[in-house]
Amino acid sequence: MRPPHIPVVYQHQDFVVVNKPSGVGMHAISQSDSDHENFAILDVLQTQLGHRFHLCHRLDTPTSGCLLLAKNPKSAALIGKLFETRKIQKYYIALSDGKAKKKQGSIIGDMQKARNGAYKLTKTRNHPAITQFVSSSVGKGLRAYLCKPLSGKTHQIRVALKSISAPILGDKRYKGTDAQRLHLHSYALKFDYNGELIEIVCSPPDDMLSNSALQALPNTWRQPWQLDWPRQPAKARRLEGAKQNYRVGIVGHGAIGQGLAKLFDLKNQANIDYVFLTRDDKHHAIEKSIPLNASGIADGLAFAKLDALIIPVKYYSLDDLITSLSKLASHTDIILLQNGFGGHKKLIKAFPDNRIYAGSTTDAIVKQENGRIRVNARGELRIGMVHAGRGELPLSGHAPVNAILNAHPSGIWDDNVELSLYRKLAVNAVINPLCAKYRCRNGEIRAYHNEIEAVKAEVFSVYSALCLALDLDKLSEHIDDVIELTKDNYCSMYQDLYSTQNAKQSNGDKCARQTEIDGILGTIIKIAHEKHISLPIIEQLYAYIHSITSKA
Repeated sequence: MRPPHIPVVYQHQDFVVVNKPSGVGMHAISQSDSDHENFAILDVLQTQLGHRFHLCHRLDTPTSGCLLLAKNPKSAALIGKLFETRKIQKYYIALSDGKAKKKQGSIIGDMQKARNGAYKLTKTRNHPAITQFVSSSVGKGLRAYLCKPLSGKTHQIRVALKSISAPILGDKRYKGTDAQRLHLHSYALKFDYNGELIEIVCSPPDDMLSNSALQALPNTWRQPWQLDWPRQPAKARRLEGAKQNYRVGIVGHGAIGQGLAKLFDLKNQANIDYVFLTRDDKHHAIEKSIPLNASGIADGLAFAKLDALIIPVKYYSLDDLITSLSKLASHTDIILLQNGFGGHKKLIKAFPDNRIYAGSTTDAIVKQENGRIRVNARGELRIGMVHAGRGELPLSGHAPVNAILNAHPSGIWDDNVELSLYRKLAVNAVINPLCAKYRCRNGEIRAYHNEIEAVKAEVFSVYSALCLALDLDKLSEHIDDVIELTKDNYCSMYQDLYSTQNAKQSNGDKCARQTEIDGILGTIIKIAHEKHISLPIIEQLYAYIHSITSKA
């Protein structure tokens, strides 16, 4: 099957705007009802134009029209910020044969999840979707709607028009009349780029509007930004306005979560209001803490208002936690920070509508017997997006996540976060099981140099089979550097396995709790089995840690 041709409607030295056909997705998928849905837009454009572009926003697969792509990471970050702060005006055209309750105006309300992946508009306005629109007849029983969204919610225009009894043609999910495609088109963009005014219009394609219907559109729609749109509601003006306060939930009361809270408490980070979501009764009395149980958060209103949720829990706790988060709002950004690998894939499956980020930190933080923390050293905090969700906010970083990164002295946005996770996995695969096996601090495993190198070699054999874009020599040096940097620390697996009393006893076998061995060595072993790679040293370590845990 040949890839579709993507019309380029605007060329700039920093970006392009293309007229995306309906059915071409942001990412490739394996099964499809369309001739185009197996093709990802970035792959098609790389073949067509010989350049690898960067996504700055997204369109749903069935939606056609204006898609802006950056030519380099710097312009991607700048354009992403323009989308994030609502500095780019967006206009859509939709067709409906429904009898609308009104022909122009504003549609405002919160959006809530309904059944089968759909959403519904409510009368509340806590985090409202705001859509302005005008309409015009383009044929018998057929009406075109020119929509200007002032927010970026999942399915926003589709839900808005459904709420006024004008579901979009071809929109089966929202009870639109059957058609060959979804009749929704990203029509125009207007924004200021480094002092240069950019105005772009992408005409709807033939498979959406016939020539006669196109000619029936009002001439005033050719420059939609010149229409007499209603004054923006106060809520929308605040979205574009001054610095926003973000409400961030932190699951648990562990070292990483407390370490971030400590940063958020600094006066210059006052735009983050955080709350601990704790599942342990002994932590419910802690300041800024509310309980989280199997049925979800006790304070449902607080749950709905979270802008971001930081999940710094152990790999083995994630499945139970996902059950507790079943009522999490789709606008909440989810940020996973854990030693294991693969947890983000579980979150993507459980929360397909949410933006999901993964990250890691090299902060050296120890949780003391009184439950408080001691920060031995601040390293880096790296976060990147692993799943864009189904909204239209930028892929180059979202405001709550940027605020979290800005709170850290070395917060870094990571465009290649999956590679960083593999790098972190290699570090943990060496340090954690060896420190647990020899019951020692991180720096003391250097006495077992041959075993360190053997574990590295097996990990690198798996990475080579995966064709990861990692310099393995530099990764080996990085592992050695981390051992040196954290030489006086007990690793998390050691702390999981042995109580404080046993840390002073070389022959102690008492275990305190489970470990993340399945998310670390277990992940590597699983990949190795798929690639038919033998890992005798790693499998021996894996079995040994499990044998210790079984004694608990």
